[in-house]
Amino acid sequence: MLVGALAILAVMVVAIYLARRIIAREVLVGWLESRGVRADVDVERFEVDGVTASIRVGPPEAPELSVERVEVVYSARGFWSARPLGVDVSSVRLVRPVVRASLRNGVLSLGSLDPIVDEFRRRPPEPDATKPLILVEGGRARVETDYGLLALQADARIADAKLMSLDARLGPTELSGEGVKSQIAAGALSLRTTGDRIAISLRLRAPAVAADAGAAERVDLSLAGLAPYPDFEGKRGDGGVTATLAASAQTLRSGRSEAGEAALTARFEGRATGWADTLALAGPIRASLRAGEVRAPDAHASELDAGFAGQVRWSAKDWRVQGAASGGLRGGWSALGAPAAQDAAELAALKRAAADFALSAPAVAIAAGPQTLRVGLPAPIQARGRNGVRAVLSAKAGEPLYGDGSGAFRLHLTGGEAPEVDLAVGRYTLTEEGLDAAVAANADGSFGPMREAIVATSGTLAVQGGAVSFVQAGCHPARVSRIELGETDITGVEGRICAGEGPLFSLDQGRWRARARLDGLRAEAPFLETRIEEAAARLAADGAGQDLKLTTQVAQARLIDTASETRFQPVQAAGNASLAGERWTGRFDLSDSAGRALGVARLEHDMRAQRGGVVLDTGELVFAQGALQPGDLSPMASALGPPVDGRARFEGGMEWSGETLSSSGVLKVPSLAFRSAAGPVVGLSGTIRFTSLVPLETAPGQQLRVESVESLAPLTHVALDFQLVDELLKVQAGSLEVGGGRLELEPLTAPLSGAAFEGVVLVEGVQLSDLVARSPFADRVSLDAKVSGRLPFVLGPEGVRFIEGQLHAVQPGRLSIRREALSNVAAEGGEAAVADGPAAALAAPQETNTVTEFAFQALENLAFESLSAEVNSLPEGRLGVLFKIQGAHEPPQEQSLELGIGDLLRKDLLQRRLPLPSHTKVNLTLDTTLNLDQLLKDFAETQRAGSGAVQP
Repeated sequence: MLVGALAILAVMVVAIYLARRIIAREVLVGWLESRGVRADVDVERFEVDGVTASIRVGPPEAPELSVERVEVVYSARGFWSARPLGVDVSSVRLVRPVVRASLRNGVLSLGSLDPIVDEFRRRPPEPDATKPLILVEGGRARVETDYGLLALQADARIADAKLMSLDARLGPTELSGEGVKSQIAAGALSLRTTGDRIAISLRLRAPAVAADAGAAERVDLSLAGLAPYPDFEGKRGDGGVTATLAASAQTLRSGRSEAGEAALTARFEGRATGWADTLALAGPIRASLRAGEVRAPDAHASELDAGFAGQVRWSAKDWRVQGAASGGLRGGWSALGAPAAQDAAELAALKRAAADFALSAPAVAIAAGPQTLRVGLPAPIQARGRNGVRAVLSAKAGEPLYGDGSGAFRLHLTGGEAPEVDLAVGRYTLTEEGLDAAVAANADGSFGPMREAIVATSGTLAVQGGAVSFVQAGCHPARVSRIELGETDITGVEGRICAGEGPLFSLDQGRWRARARLDGLRAEAPFLETRIEEAAARLAADGAGQDLKLTTQVAQARLIDTASETRFQPVQAAGNASLAGERWTGRFDLSDSAGRALGVARLEHDMRAQRGGVVLDTGELVFAQGALQPGDLSPMASALGPPVDGRARFEGGMEWSGETLSSSGVLKVPSLAFRSAAGPVVGLSGTIRFTSLVPLETAPGQQLRVESVESLAPLTHVALDFQLVDELLKVQAGSLEVGGGRLELEPLTAPLSGAAFEGVVLVEGVQLSDLVARSPFADRVSLDAKVSGRLPFVLGPEGVRFIEGQLHAVQPGRLSIRREALSNVAAEGGEAAVADGPAAALAAPQETNTVTEFAFQALENLAFESLSAEVNSLPEGRLGVLFKIQGAHEPPQEQSLELGIGDLLRKDLLQRRLPLPSHTKVNLTLDTTLNLDQLLKDFAETQRAGSGAVQP
């Protein structure tokens, strides 16, 4: 722009000289007007060696070029100097020149002077023409641009056609255009030429700069460089180039991100070659970037310090950068939120680590060009939280972190209280739509309520148009030692996680979803004393922000009782559970191994209040032969021998609140009929209220009633009042009617573990005739005796044992024992002692003894006035009963004993069989034993098998 103006001025000066003042003015004005340029020239002085004038070119109201004072010094030449007629200009001094120009779309225009400038550009220089010294003093340029007006001031010195110095200044300026708005406080450009080198210095200060990409405040930019002076004649610019850039800003903003006290420095030392379109630069470059503080919506950093050292090559058609970067910062990421009181230790540790960590990148290899970018990691990038949590990013051996759209890396998280996570991206590829990556991940540790978990997965990660999805390959194992839920902990969780319908996980527009199939699940629920096996389910989860919805469809699950005393047989469960609004609800159908319905379990849990429960309702269970039996439900019902007919229903469940767990239930039995070890049972009924299911406990005063039991003797109106508590059966009362009398059970406590316990049976007016008649020795013994008494006993693993029991007849009765049921009979003074009686079944002696014979006859037809019995258990499961009876011999037919003197004198009198006279008084001690254990065992087996009578 200045060179063109100077050329125009030179023409004007020559014209003035040749035409002198008026003539020169007219000639110059005419010459300009002939080229369509309006001009006005005032010649102040015109001499042989110089001219002084003022010039205005363009419209008078807005001249495109005006010079307040032009001083031209020249000398004439002509034939005397053997040169063409003309002048040689030695110097031109321009005082306060003003140029109006425009810069639009990158094209500089001087308005109507553009054709003249082009004419002089096309004119070749005269070989012998002198090169004057040109001085510009107080020059100004007003340049209209697409963004506003630039008002420049400049001083310049040109010698020997070289720009030897230039000092340009830009005053306060506001620029505004498409996507850009800036305020410039001041700018300065300085050029100095020494020999064939030109030194350049640029300084710019801007209070505010705003663009679509961001904004900056208090920007300070300086550039200092040294380059070869362009060889305009040879069209070359070869030579060494050095440049130092320093830029700083008090604040940088982009979107919702902001950096403060940012500073960039860079230095290039290389070489330039070529000219214009062939110009090229090559050489080493070093740069550093520092920032006091950087803030983004969910992140912040301070002490940012990064550097780069490498080689750069640039040309108009190509560029290359290769080198290594390094850096570090102290930062924080708050997207996880601040630690909260309800956070698990692991989540709190991750939040603290993310909120305050130090990042170090010791070496990042960079190679870039117009169509290529490769980033390598010779050394891992590490981020370490103040709490010891550490994340390490490393490259795969032989692979770049990023290389022209693809790469591989590994991320390892460990330390502190965080779980250990290993993520390996074997290969990722960037596409026009997004990213595809083959990933494998392993997690080992605890997270939230999941303690000591081990999870593995692998598959394909895709990012398409902002949407993220992960498709798992096959099934992968997972194990959780314990899921902490307070009193409702789940332990020993194992299984496989398989891809469900579609991706295992996806994220799109802020919403995420997970779909998985869970197979082979196994877990322990100690609070239920239950194990879950062979479970299979489908999981569907959706969420956005704090909104989370989850549905689990359980196709099958097997529930196994793990209590010390098995409460229920294995149960199959199928149903669903869902989470919405931090509230769990669920419904599961229960069935036995044969697929028969056993009821419904319903789940509710409020995560905010940490309160919930499980409710179980069996509905009416119908028991029938060939169908469902109580033994199919619980081993505790094994006493209810099949077939069982009747109905029952259980309603109950568990409730929890925080660390408190409670359970309850009601078992209703309208009526049951079954075969027991004591015989067929009819009309078992009752309502049992459980105050706890784990352990099994009831309220006091629970009652069971039985209409009748067909046992050794018919039992009726059986009643039991009891309580289950502290793994004990506390019988408060028990009674039954038998033989026209009553048996009562004194209060006792029996351990549910099967350990031995003591008790007492009270006998009130029980007729023993039916009991003896139904016994195995009914064909040899009959007894009509109504007795009362007290029978202490011990019941344990070895069976029932009686200790010092006492019975006594409450009215006269009769006893008949056939002689073949007796052995070892001895009689003295009217008393008989009998050992090993009915249970032994030994034959009577063949040799007749009159006294013994009388004893046999007395026992066969004995009417007693009083009877007492001592009942004691003997070794090897035998029961001993010691009877003491007082009565008389009362045979069916009256009989008497008549002996003559001769009979008395006969030697064989005591060996003869003589009739015992009726009404003979008898004082009898009868010691009997029987194998009670075997008797009860045989009877129980008979009831189970439904066979005939028990054999003695």
